[in-house]
Amino acid sequence: MCKAIIPESIKENVNNTPANNWTVPQRNVSSELYGTITDIYNKSLEGVSVSAICGSSSYNGLTDADGNYRISKVPEGAYDLIVTKEGYKNITIYGFTLIGGFSHPWNLTLSSSTGSFHGKITSPNSDFIADANVSLVGDSNSYSGITDESGNYGISGIQPGTYAISVTKPGYRNITIPSFAFGQSDYTWNANLSRDCMLYTFNSSANYVLRYGLEATVYKANLEAVLPYPQCAKYQIYPDEDGLSEASTSYVAGNRVLTWSLDNSDGDYSYVEGHAYFDMNGTGIMKVFGNNNMSISRASSSQPGYLGSETTESGKSYIDTSNYEIRKLAQQIKDDSGSDDTWVVARAIFLWLKNNTSYYIGSDTSYSRLPAEVLQSRNGKCDELAHLYISMLRSVNIPSRFVKGYLIERNPSLYISHRWAEFYDGEWVPVEVAGNFNNATLEADLNFGIQKPGYVAVYVDDGSDEAMSDMESIGGTYKDRQPTYSAYVHYDIAGFDEKYLAICQDGTRELKDRKE
Repeated sequence: MCKAIIPESIKENVNNTPANNWTVPQRNVSSELYGTITDIYNKSLEGVSVSAICGSSSYNGLTDADGNYRISKVPEGAYDLIVTKEGYKNITIYGFTLIGGFSHPWNLTLSSSTGSFHGKITSPNSDFIADANVSLVGDSNSYSGITDESGNYGISGIQPGTYAISVTKPGYRNITIPSFAFGQSDYTWNANLSRDCMLYTFNSSANYVLRYGLEATVYKANLEAVLPYPQCAKYQIYPDEDGLSEASTSYVAGNRVLTWSLDNSDGDYSYVEGHAYFDMNGTGIMKVFGNNNMSISRASSSQPGYLGSETTESGKSYIDTSNYEIRKLAQQIKDDSGSDDTWVVARAIFLWLKNNTSYYIGSDTSYSRLPAEVLQSRNGKCDELAHLYISMLRSVNIPSRFVKGYLIERNPSLYISHRWAEFYDGEWVPVEVAGNFNNATLEADLNFGIQKPGYVAVYVDDGSDEAMSDMESIGGTYKDRQPTYSAYVHYDIAGFDEKYLAICQDGTRELKDRKE
């Protein structure tokens, strides 16, 4: 039996303070040992084994989640107390006396036999970065942790040694420290993780003043023009409506148009000069679109009016979904993408277009080739490439349309009007098909799904034949000399609010107020 000599002072006075690290025992029915085990940071340790051993007798306890343990019904005597937990330094106390009939509170602090590594990962502007991987790789052991929503990570149980530290997250620049020595200590290490992005400078908004229209001269003749006239525009005609000049408004394919007549058919004047001008002003705002994860079937059922061909009165299909080569090519691109996602397939077709065709600025704006002709020649003006792209999208049931307007960020001497495409992905997403970057991926990053402030729309396709046939027309009658006319455009634009478009390795794009 494990006997111990019990001091008379303890028998007579339970308030006497023992010489060991345990406190005054409290009188109880049975002898027991209890307490709390924590680490050096006062954190409760669960699963710590506490054993009181005397000869062949052993009495054991295990700490709970709060670090508490209790060992009951222990005979009085002198014991060796052994405290163990994996990853911590074991503690042995020899000759620890338990007094019969008393409860002995005994608390202890364990020191780790391994190291721990913790801290916070943020961006350079102090935003928390979640789901970043922090890894320690040594010759024999490796450890890792993941940051939470607040950017915090923690790795414990690290065996002493030398490790390479790395912090990684898709779309971010990796951090690597090739050699870091660890001992039996707790290390705090914070780091900044920057996006692995290319930055492009843009004016994210722009104020513009735009005037466009038609200037004409008639001799003994009459000229009649139908011109797009958006709701946000005002018009002026000269001469005033005095018999020589008349104007009326109507709608074509859902768009408002102005019909202007300049009439000198009676020959009252040797010639008459006139013009119809449209004035627009406003602010364009840059917007970066993203994938809405809409299936093609859902998109097509949402916008069924934008799936077929559009044919002029003369029988020319400038948007053609019946051509075998166009349909075959579009379907092959869709199949190769392995997706039924509207955004994914539309981008795949755009990449094919940019890899296999080139854009040029044509001097003759009165004539456009058909999509099949553009596909064969592998080059086109903005309207021709837009029509081919829309034809390919509609061939695989992606709703799409063209927009006619002005690109007022460029020199108007190059061309006076512009046309681009849009496809439906839960919202109408703009796509600029004109451009020669010699890098299809970069062009997709900068021109696919980005609304830039310098694009001003004056006419939007409604998917009907009427939109293609009567969008804009100029005609009339004459008795001697044919009327002459020319398009007119002038604009002023002021950019401000410079921002950075970040295009990152993980495929994300976002506008930033500053560089990181």
